[in-house]
Amino acid sequence: EIDVLITKDQGVLYNLFEWPMRPGSRFAVIGVSNTHDLDERVLPRIQSRLASAKLAFAPYNREQLTAIVTQRLESAGVLHLVEPYAIQIAVAKVAGSTGDVRRALELLRRTVEIAEQASKAPQTAAARAAAAVAGAAASA
Repeated sequence: EIDVLITKDQGVLYNLFEWPMRPGSRFAVIGVSNTHDLDERVLPRIQSRLASAKLAFAPYNREQLTAIVTQRLESAGVLHLVEPYAIQIAVAKVAGSTGDVRRALELLRRTVEIAEQASKAPQTAAARAAAAVAGAAASA
């Protein structure tokens, strides 16, 4: 993500976008940014090297987030630790704000940690996991 490379003098970005401009260069830079105004936030010497083509991706919706996090939990072998309701809460919270799948996965990662701990305690893992997601979603 190019956003991380923005510094006061923007030297790293300048060098990165300078490489494709060199004679005989077979190097291309494809940048990903979390904002739509990256080209407005960089110095003019870098703006001149940016292509004008932009491809905007819409945030994930609830159904997409559900499919992604369910698949990730399943592939990690921890889907059984998370109640479907906990997934619904996390996904609804994220879909209603940023649509960023990383945030939904972070909420559910913490849920799985608590569920794993709870499986060793008398209270059910499902109750703790649901409480964790609700608490995390409230603080987000």
